[in-house]
Amino acid sequence: MRLLVLCAAMLPGTAATAQDFFIYGGAALEYSRQPDGKGSDDKKDINGYIEIEKSGLYFGVWAELSNQRLTSKADVYAGYRGQIASGLSYDISATRRFYLNDVGDYTSLDLGLEMPFGDKLTGEIDFTYYPASKLGDVYVELSYQVTGKLSVSANYGTYGVEDASSEQEWDLGVGYALGDETAVDLRYYDGTEYLDPYVGLSLSWDTTLLSR
Repeated sequence: MRLLVLCAAMLPGTAATAQDFFIYGGAALEYSRQPDGKGSDDKKDINGYIEIEKSGLYFGVWAELSNQRLTSKADVYAGYRGQIASGLSYDISATRRFYLNDVGDYTSLDLGLEMPFGDKLTGEIDFTYYPASKLGDVYVELSYQVTGKLSVSANYGTYGVEDASSEQEWDLGVGYALGDETAVDLRYYDGTEYLDPYVGLSLSWDTTLLSR
């Protein structure tokens, strides 16, 4: 869901700010090339979401189907987003995640903060807390808009692991807007818990289905 929302924010003309009721929708195809180079474990996903927003309050459903069946999942989420006079945007939400054949409690409480630094550079920090496990994540992103269509971004995060030390992961990628509603993203991933780094490619579509 977060990737699609970020893509939507990058694309021009996806929302009309004069209105305060919106229905958003989107979908993405994602391919992750696994480091063994044989292609046998390559991950292929299709995901999509629909979201309703009214005066900053929103509710949505996001789902992903994967060729690695046990990683297929769905999120039901709700929250509130807004912006203060300094230009700082905030997003407070709660998410309930469901995995196929897994009945564990994957509820999370989330806070996202985003701040532009000039016309091209944007910084974002996301905090997540999981009440059931009492673990948390923190992720930081920097994104630079090279041209109207081309952007580069880097992410760094640390996440809690039950009965173990925290782990770190990071990625670096480039995004390109193919049109007002479609974008492609190529990204390199690595982390302390990864056996080897890997590369992922995604093609996303995001649109405003209704605004008034």
